[in-house]
Amino acid sequence: MDGRRILVLDADRAFREEITGVLSDRGYQVEQRSSAREAARWLPGRNVRCALVDVDLEDMSGLQAIALLRARSPALKVIMTANENNREREAQVRREDVLYYYVKGFDRAELLQAIAGAVGEVK
Repeated sequence: MDGRRILVLDADRAFREEITGVLSDRGYQVEQRSSAREAARWLPGRNVRCALVDVDLEDMSGLQAIALLRARSPALKVIMTANENNREREAQVRREDVLYYYVKGFDRAELLQAIAGAVGEVK
């Protein structure tokens, strides 16, 4: 079970609650945070394999948060989320070595498949 721990880092409480329910129903242990600094303090030693990080957080951009989180957990796989997409944002996200870029509102099946891959489950 320990390898199925996911961090959901998003300022939008409704999204955090919704995706936590979806992931919990699939057997994942989910930890929620809205602040990158709070998540970075919590993260060390937690064996979190995957983090869903939104581009807009309470205390900094999700793009900035990636470096902060990986400094505490170098092997962390990051799935970046966003409410909206445009070319500039997508280019910024792609430069950050993320596993998957998910625009909210699209099919969740691909998101769930990306999460399963991040924690080492073959689907």
